[in-house]
Amino acid sequence: MFNYEIHIKTELKDTILSYDFDKEYFCALDEDIENGWILQNLYDDFISDEYASVNTGEDAICFIRNYCEKYHSFAMNEYLDKTNTVYFGKDKEDTAYYYFKDSFAIDDLARIKEPADE
Repeated sequence: MFNYEIHIKTELKDTILSYDFDKEYFCALDEDIENGWILQNLYDDFISDEYASVNTGEDAICFIRNYCEKYHSFAMNEYLDKTNTVYFGKDKEDTAYYYFKDSFAIDDLARIKEPADE
């Protein structure tokens, strides 16, 4: 059993170090530093998921992405909000002005932190 744990953690570590994940995934993994160890948390989730696999590099990448999106979506969204949203301030009529570097849709209203005019 111990060799299996070493194998899984090694595959996950190698994938983290070698694959070019987007920065929001590293932000998500960074959250685990505060809650324990990254590899241990990944391993614990891995053994609890009967469909998890590290047989191929793509399997490991998918597992890590799913882990980050499942447990740390808030941190990922905060990172994306900070890097893609610029708040310019309000005018005299209390209207807030923003610039969205990526795109903006009705589902993105949570990205607006300052209330605009009512």
